[in-house]
Amino acid sequence: MKVEWFYNGEVLKASHRVRTVYAFGMVVLEILGTKIEDSGEYTCKATNKWGMAEISVNLECVDKSKGQKPQFTSQIQSIEGLKDGDSAHFECTLIPVGDPNLKVEWFHNGQPLRHSSRIKSVSDFGYVVLDIAYTQNEDSGEYICKASNKYGEDTTKAFIKCFGKGGVYLDSLQPDSLARIRDLEAQGKAAPTLSSPTSEPPKFTKHISSVENLKEGQSAHFEARLTPIADPNLTVEWFFNGKKLPHGHRYRTFHDFGIVILDILYCYEENSGEYECRAVNKVGSDVTKATLKCKSKANLILDSQLPEVSINLFLLNNLKTYLIYF
Repeated sequence: MKVEWFYNGEVLKASHRVRTVYAFGMVVLEILGTKIEDSGEYTCKATNKWGMAEISVNLECVDKSKGQKPQFTSQIQSIEGLKDGDSAHFECTLIPVGDPNLKVEWFHNGQPLRHSSRIKSVSDFGYVVLDIAYTQNEDSGEYICKASNKYGEDTTKAFIKCFGKGGVYLDSLQPDSLARIRDLEAQGKAAPTLSSPTSEPPKFTKHISSVENLKEGQSAHFEARLTPIADPNLTVEWFFNGKKLPHGHRYRTFHDFGIVILDILYCYEENSGEYECRAVNKVGSDVTKATLKCKSKANLILDSQLPEVSINLFLLNNLKTYLIYF
């Protein structure tokens, strides 16, 4: 097997800034201290006596002092088959991460997305998230996320398809009671005071699900359904491995319309463990639990490249040489 690197169609020149690795099926090209002139197309070509394979990628290096236009490094995904009352979750990643002039906007069917208690958006740490609780039929359509600064703009779009009866119910759900109220009003009598509904303990009607095989840098999304919906005494708290979840800009929580959400932006290996959501009111409590498993980039490389059989001394020495490059 012969592995070669090309830059803009020419053989990549040797340099103290350029390092290449080919071991255990892993092919790596590292460029130290990238410069503007490093921008261009890089091609890796592998050949043996049976044939040839190649892959190309473009590198764009910009001068940070002159700024960088926004670019979505991952896209939002369309959601289909939602029923009235389901929730929707969009997420994507964006660069540059630390631009104070970066502006992120959401549009629905070409119009700016209106703020409401059902809709929560987050843009932080290079992550952009949009959660829509209790979707309705009118939430269907095209969603566009637009990122802009003084150097340019970029967009990502997806669709939501929601089926069911949405909007406000204009018809009375209790026609007999409505007729009784009208009779009392006609008689000039005050309607009797309605007693408050009997309190009920919290109950998770939909539990959070475990998140497996997460890679370092990806985000995690936990979501559950909870009743009662309108209890002012209901409190919801999140715990990690038995301890209260610490505050941090990577943790985003949401609780409204009976929907409970936890978003963890940019997960690390140490975020792996058990997550628990506790709901408590004056009558009782309920919990829902799930686990998160996130592997670091170093472990992912080792897991994907090392054979399951025992490693002899020759492979061990090669592995040491391979790790030195990293």
